Amino acid sequence: MHPGLNFSRRSALTTGVAAVAVLFAGSGAALAGGRPYTVNVKVKPSIVTLQGSFTVTATGVSDNLSQLRVFLNGTRKCATTAAADASNPGDSLKISTRVVGTYSKAKTLIAVNQGRHYACAYLTAPASAKVTRAHASTSYAASLGFY
Repeated sequence: MHPGLNFSRRSALTTGVAAVAVLFAGSGAALAGGRPYTVNVKVKPSIVTLQGSFTVTATGVSDNLSQLRVFLNGTRKCATTAAADASNPGDSLKISTRVVGTYSKAKTLIAVNQGRHYACAYLTAPASAKVTRAHASTSYAASLGFY
């Protein structure tokens, strides 16, 4: 192979990689392939016997300081904002903490009401529950134990 041609290919490759790096330099999330704010919520087990324990867990990533709130809704599906969920009668705030970076917060509870329920997680600006950065929901059921 001609040495000058080999040098040109390496230079072009290096220049192309550098251009891509400069293009994405302003966005660490773009380089990492993720979003700056995420929240996921799980309930284990997803079917729990009345008076049995279950664990609600919220996980995710917060690019900077955020407030994590997890509500349990007895009868209705989750709202799109923490402020709206907080105004629903019967909703119960179970986790409320500040998070930054990668986080995982869990709370073990006892099932006291039969039926389908919803766990609603919200990541908001720390000063205002009205600024929703991310939200997620899942459903779970409490039964008498007869599947």
